[in-house]
Amino acid sequence: MRGKISYDDANGLVIQNHDKQDKSHDVMQMLVNIYFPELRPHLLGILNRRDQINAIFAKFTKSRKREENCECYIQPFLDELSAIDADEKAMTNSIFRLSEKYR
Repeated sequence: MRGKISYDDANGLVIQNHDKQDKSHDVMQMLVNIYFPELRPHLLGILNRRDQINAIFAKFTKSRKREENCECYIQPFLDELSAIDADEKAMTNSIFRLSEKYR
């Protein structure tokens, strides 16, 4: 978003590093839904945050294609990335607390 590398180069890196065979997201949803419903609020929070990140990125992409200034998307994008990290840590902590029940 800052223009340090071209948009096409950034997309190339995303495509190159994306594992189409990775089903961990589906497995995680299944495990939470079947065995750990108490983790569902954390999971839904992460999924909602991901949707927010995708929405910001979609707006950025449209602005970029119109050759508009895209600086306004940087901070909201970084804020959402930081927030999703916090959401993931909270879920991890809940998983560890939950695992104590099964020891």
